Amino acid sequence: MWGIYEFEVLITMQKFIRFAKDETVLSIAVILAVLSAIFVPVDSYYLQYVDFRTLALLFCLMTVIAGVRRRGVFSVIAGRLVAGSSGIAGTVTVLVLAAFFLSMLITNDVSLITLVPLTLNCFDQMSENTRKNWMIPAVVLETIAANLGSMATPIGNPQNLYLYGLSDLSFFEFLRIILPYSIVSLFLLMVWIRVHQSRHKTADAADAVSLGVSAGSSASVSAAAAGGASVSAAGGASAGSRASVS
Repeated sequence: MWGIYEFEVLITMQKFIRFAKDETVLSIAVILAVLSAIFVPVDSYYLQYVDFRTLALLFCLMTVIAGVRRRGVFSVIAGRLVAGSSGIAGTVTVLVLAAFFLSMLITNDVSLITLVPLTLNCFDQMSENTRKNWMIPAVVLETIAANLGSMATPIGNPQNLYLYGLSDLSFFEFLRIILPYSIVSLFLLMVWIRVHQSRHKTADAADAVSLGVSAGSSASVSAAAAGGASVSAAGGASAGSRASVS
C-alpha cells in the first residue's frame, strides 16, 4: 500500500501536469530557459540580460491604460464610432479601423479586449444569416488589424518597446521606418472587406440600424443614468430649500 509520502508526490505531479496544460507557453519558456542555462553558465552577467528600463516603461504604460479602460473610456469611444456607421460592411470597416489605430496607442491586447466584446454584442442583434457571413470575419480582421497597427509605434506592443529602447531611434524616426508597411497592410484589409461585401450582399437595412443602436446603447444609458442622478440631486436640494423657507 502507498504511504502518505507517495500520495503527496502523486498529487504534486497531477498539479504540475495541470499547471503545464493551463500555462503551456509559460511552461515551454521555463524549460527553454533551463536549457539555455546549460549552454550559457549562470554568472553575474545574467542580471545585465534583463532590460529593466523596458520593463519599467511597459509597467507604466499598462498601468495607465488599465486605469483608463476601467473608467470605460475606450468602450464609449468605440461604441460611438460604431453607432455612427451605416451598413454592415461600414460597421465592420469602422471596427477594423478602430482596432488598427487604437492599437497604436493602447497596445494590441487592450484594443482587442475593448472591441471584440463590443463586436459580439452588436452581432447578437443581427439576423442569423448576417452573423454567419460577418461575425467571425469581423473578429479575425480586428485581430489582424490590431497586430498590424500596433507595429507602427514604439508603444504598440512590448516587442516594439524593447526594439525602440535598443535602437536609439526617436519616436518619429521609428514611425517613419515602420509606417509604410502598416499603410500597405491597412489597404489590404480594406480590400478584403470590399471583396467579402461583394460576396455577401444580403445584409438588410434593419440589421444595420440594429447594429448601430446596440453599439450606442451603452453610452446612452450611461448618459441617461448620469442625468437622472443630477435631476434627483437637484430635486433633493429644491425640497430642502422649500423646507427651510417654511
